[in-house]
Amino acid sequence: MPGGRPGYGSSSRTDAAPGDKWLVGLEVWAPGSTFTWRYYVIDQACDAMQAAELAIRRAVDEVCRRCVRGVHGTGRLEIQRIHDDGIGRKHLLRCF
Repeated sequence: MPGGRPGYGSSSRTDAAPGDKWLVGLEVWAPGSTFTWRYYVIDQACDAMQAAELAIRRAVDEVCRRCVRGVHGTGRLEIQRIHDDGIGRKHLLRCF
């Protein structure tokens, strides 16, 4: 479906422009600690939801090994688009 996934808003902040990447933060439980954030740069996603899915797939091995509660030890999710303005400047645009 052009313009994003069904059920999610379509906007310039959730759809990627050519050359854009995504910064996806996952809050995970660290053994003997509290929740901590892990960040992943995703460069092959067409929208924010696909970026989140790819980041979770990348993180699942680390999360299962290092989290006391495994995959269920995840908390919040933060998604930002890394936008290249065409003249070399990068901007973070919050999506979710």
